[in-house]
Amino acid sequence: MYLQQAYGYILRNDGTIFEGINNMHPYFWEDREQMQYMIQWFVEHTQNEKVKSLLQKDNRTKEENDFIFQSLNQEFCRIRTSCLRGRSEMCPETIFVRLSSDFSIWKDMLINLALDNRKHYTYITIVNDEQTLHNFDPVKINNVQLVDILIDDFVLL
Repeated sequence: MYLQQAYGYILRNDGTIFEGINNMHPYFWEDREQMQYMIQWFVEHTQNEKVKSLLQKDNRTKEENDFIFQSLNQEFCRIRTSCLRGRSEMCPETIFVRLSSDFSIWKDMLINLALDNRKHYTYITIVNDEQTLHNFDPVKINNVQLVDILIDDFVLL
């Protein structure tokens, strides 16, 4: 699938890419309307029936919320076609991936995605996102940090 520039996506662990999420963070909401939208989005797109059921519950326990977040992190990752926020320069030729689960779940899908888009993008950055105050930890393969790495080099790692 071609990824549009300066656009947000969510990739599901079965390889399905959902567009149009853009700047809305799937887990941190500014208001109740945003929260309701994302809960409904996950209800419609998760393949985990327990998560779907819990999301539709009005009063969840902390343990249930923890289960939901852990499950969604295993099932979905965020992709943006721009660089890491906070950098001063524009980098429209970068695919930026934020993972909140193990890279091995996503590796083959991300290689295929990078190969499908290497005519339009030159670099890929993949980070682990702890979901707390933008604490990004670059993913490493063979001691190579996957930050602004050439797509042609990434697929060979």
